[in-house]
Amino acid sequence: MESENIKIGDMLWVKLKGPTNDYGYGEVVEVFKTEKGNCFEFHCLINGGKRLGLEKDIINKHLYVLVTENEI
Repeated sequence: MESENIKIGDMLWVKLKGPTNDYGYGEVVEVFKTEKGNCFEFHCLINGGKRLGLEKDIINKHLYVLVTENEI
């Protein structure tokens, strides 16, 4: 199942909770719905392994976020 906004194969930046870095980047391998909203599983190239993300946690302006975090 795919949502209207997230498709299998999309490469996304996502805000994550738990890993050393607060973000992840990778290719979506599965999309599904939960009570919290649209979720997706992706292979994270930053932290390694498969991770879960919520559609609401997708980082749309990733360059702005990463530059801002590095300047602080």
